Amino acid sequence: MCKKNSCEWFDSSGRIKAWENIDKEDINNQGLLYDRLMKQYEILGIVASLITATLGMVLDNKNVYNGYKFGYNLINGLGLVFSMSCIVSCLIITSLLGAVQKKNVLDFIKTASWFLSVPLICIMIGLTCMYTCVTMYFGGILAWILFPFSLILYIFGFVFYCYLRSNVIRWAMEE
Repeated sequence: MCKKNSCEWFDSSGRIKAWENIDKEDINNQGLLYDRLMKQYEILGIVASLITATLGMVLDNKNVYNGYKFGYNLINGLGLVFSMSCIVSCLIITSLLGAVQKKNVLDFIKTASWFLSVPLICIMIGLTCMYTCVTMYFGGILAWILFPFSLILYIFGFVFYCYLRSNVIRWAMEE
């Protein structure tokens, strides 16, 4: 599905190289790197908030089977915890990044590189839980009808992400 180098979530060398290339583009030190990094984590925080709200809206599932309800509540709870963890991580990153001088943003990235992937991992887990809960929300036969569509679209999104990520890392390493 993904090339070996592209899906090693905590290998920061490719990400650092990509950010270094962006920093090199910023000829007059206009804060391009700072703006892009800040925007990225602001968007992740907003999307995680939407995931949290969606999971909160589907807390009451419509299925009558107790075993089904336990699994549903467990997945919903995990999704809430991970998406809220993403929000907290994004708040930490954006608030501390706001205190860094623009000339030191690359140093910030290098220092925090291992932790910068945590919000993305948390949001992916939250999205997985959201897909599952929204599919299971209706219960009965409707959930089984929706399940293949939900699964196919989720897998397509993940493959699309891995494909683009591997190309971005490859382009960064070529420069």
